[in-house]
Amino acid sequence: MMSLYEIAIVGDVSQGGRRVLVERMSAVICAYGLDPALDITWHDSLSAFKPKHSVPSVCIYFGGASTSIPQFQQILGAGVPVLPVVPIGKTVAGSLPRELHSINAIFLQSSTEFEVA
Repeated sequence: MMSLYEIAIVGDVSQGGRRVLVERMSAVICAYGLDPALDITWHDSLSAFKPKHSVPSVCIYFGGASTSIPQFQQILGAGVPVLPVVPIGKTVAGSLPRELHSINAIFLQSSTEFEVA
């Protein structure tokens, strides 16, 4: 069975932070009558994230690399939204690859608490 959605959570996010985010997103997904284990394909690397045009997809990128990441050209070119996340106290230019500089970033207080400033 093919999933209904694809979500990539990539970049400099701890396993604990990723787990918390997936748990919180799963609770919201369940509220809509969907099963996160069956209806969502979760990705934890850009190399594995090859979204299909027939499936709504999103990429959440936790900053870390400020160098160019070629996969973002393909992802953005395919029309997939990318949500860049930067730690409070860091800069967009120092935390995100240049492909994402023009996208409004979310500044995050803590990677495990997901407090958006």
